[in-house]
Amino acid sequence: MKEHVVKISMLKVQVFGGLVSLLTLFLTLTLHSMIHGEIVLTVTFASIGWFLIGVFGFIFLHEFFHLLGFKLFGKVGLNDIKWGFNLKMMVAHTHAKKPIPVHAMKKALFLPFIPTGMLPLLIGLSINELGLSLLGAILISGCIGDFILYQKLRSFDNHSLVMDHPTKPQFTVFER
Repeated sequence: MKEHVVKISMLKVQVFGGLVSLLTLFLTLTLHSMIHGEIVLTVTFASIGWFLIGVFGFIFLHEFFHLLGFKLFGKVGLNDIKWGFNLKMMVAHTHAKKPIPVHAMKKALFLPFIPTGMLPLLIGLSINELGLSLLGAILISGCIGDFILYQKLRSFDNHSLVMDHPTKPQFTVFER
């Protein structure tokens, strides 16, 4: 079995994520203006509180969807899944403690994008709730690391096994 260690630069992820965040925020504001004719955002202490609750709640849900992806697509038992928050890198994480097929990892990486990014954005656009749309835009940019990992996995056979590192931004692919 041949091993390939693939490392991801967190600095590149954060810079690229920041750029994508600015772009998604600009596009969200533009779409709101085009659809609703104006941009109205009322900022109060309560709205800031609800926004922060939304951010942390959706980050939790994002990681839960990774867990669900490992369970459903990778057939990983709950005892073999670890999730938490890395204070040093300031990132939430979900980790399968055993290797899973590349195709299962790709699905687990993509799974949070729709319910925790696109859905809040589209609902906010449809009901003219700019705060919810902006939350969705920010959460979409939070998927950048997942998209980069997905992109790096594309060069490997879907039936190879992949093991993500529990603490570092890297993974190992085992080719047969």
